[in-house]
Order: sequence, then structure tokens, then C-alpha cells
Amino acid sequence: MIFVDASHPANQPVLTSLEASAREDRPLTPAAEAIDPYYEAGCHPEVVGWMWERLSKKLPPESRCLIYGTPCIVQPTSGILLVVGMGTSYVIRLLPEFLAAAAEIGCTPRHTWGDGKVTDLGVEYGDGWVFGSYSRESVEWCRATFHYFSTPPKDGAELLTPSTHAKVEAIPRGLILMVGTEPRLQARVHTVHPDAQQIETIVRGLDWSSLKVVILRTAEHRFLELSGSLDPEEGLSGRYVDGAEEMITREAPSLDDGIRLLQAYATGGSDWKTLVDWD
Repeated sequence: MIFVDASHPANQPVLTSLEASAREDRPLTPAAEAIDPYYEAGCHPEVVGWMWERLSKKLPPESRCLIYGTPCIVQPTSGILLVVGMGTSYVIRLLPEFLAAAAEIGCTPRHTWGDGKVTDLGVEYGDGWVFGSYSRESVEWCRATFHYFSTPPKDGAELLTPSTHAKVEAIPRGLILMVGTEPRLQARVHTVHPDAQQIETIVRGLDWSSLKVVILRTAEHRFLELSGSLDPEEGLSGRYVDGAEEMITREAPSLDDGIRLLQAYATGGSDWKTLVDWD
């Protein structure tokens, strides 16, 4: 059974941070039960792919899960968190003997995001955490940490399991506008039943020089998303999901086009499908 040891001192700062940003999410979701974790868990799909397909490739399947909606890697014997997704990056717990080598390739505890915000993992997560790289060394470091933290929890430890309930009410029904920003990009409820003017005001009020995501959700598995940035190298994209059906805009829409797309979708009609070309 997959679990996280919530009473272990090494986990507590991380869990406190993850819970604070997503109290309405299920505390622990096995990867096999996650709904579209590559696109709907607040991380870039390439980040999730690296974490779950490379870093943990040779680890047990139960190592991969969502903690408060965030993709993670967990040591399944001890319940110690090893890797946590963070928007367009990921962070990894390292043993002390690897920290110097990690720093040499740019894996440090501090990161400045596109909007100028700084995340200091030493403050937020504790000692030993650094922003990860996409390197062979990171895979080796992850495996070493995995084997080091292999002691089962103490008797009476507080465990998060797939049956642990969220502490607050889930997302309400109806038309919901959700907004996500760096560092985690996890979209959270902003406005319920927004009208056209509210949609425009909210979208234009965001700083699109760095990555953002705006979602209009009409049902649990049906939504329209505008994401990306106005950086020419990144660009904006629209994405529609209805269960297993998925469409993505063929070309990057302008911000004005994105607003019109969201406004049209909010009416409940189908005009939004003809405003741009879809693949």
C-alpha cells in the first residue's frame, strides 16, 4: 500500500507547503488513479514525464503518486518524499554527499521564476532539497536517496494513504474559472459562474510575461484552458478536454483571441469551436 509518513520530520515542511496550496485536493492519489496527471496536476508534462518515466523508472510503481494534487516520488517502504513537481521544474531531496556535485551543475536550493519570484527550498522544504536537472546524475542521486530512506515508519506514525480525506470542500459545481501561476501552476478556483466582463478582467489582470493557466471548467472532466505566456518562444495555446476527447489550437492565439475563446465557451454554446482552428 502506498503511503506518506506525515509525522516524519523530513516530510513535515514539504507536506505543509503542498497542503497550503491545495487543501481541497486529495492528500494522496496513486499515479494509477490520477486523472490526466501530465496536464492537470500543475506541472509541465515534460516535468512529470521526467519524474515518472526517468527518475523513477527502476523504482516500484507505488513510488509514483500525487500529494495534494502535485506529482511526487515517494519511498514506498518509509513513506519519505523524494521528488516533488513544481510547475516548470521539479525539486529533489539529495544526500549530503551529493550537494556539492549538484551545485556544480546548477542544482541549488534557490530559483528565480519568470515573474521575479524567488523560491528558497532551504526555507520552504528544509535542508537537502535542490531544484533538479535533466541529467544522468540526477537519476543516480534519486536512486541513492531511495535506498537510504528504506526504514519503515515508527509504530503509531501518522500516515497519509489513498483513503485519507481532504480537509476542505471540493471544487463547486457549475461554471468555474480557475487560475494557476508559477511556481506550481496548479489551477485553483478564482470565480464561480463568471460573466464575460469578469473573464476579461481576470485574464487581462494576469502578468502573461511568465507562464499562466486559466481554465473554465464546466464539469469534472470537461474544460477549456488557455495557457502559456506572451514570450514569443513560449506563446499561448488553447486546449479543450471532454473526457477522452482532446483538442489543441493549431496556432498560438493572441491574448484577445484567448479571451474571446473563453467568453464564448462560458455561454454554453458551440461558437467557440469556430473562433480558432483546432487539431
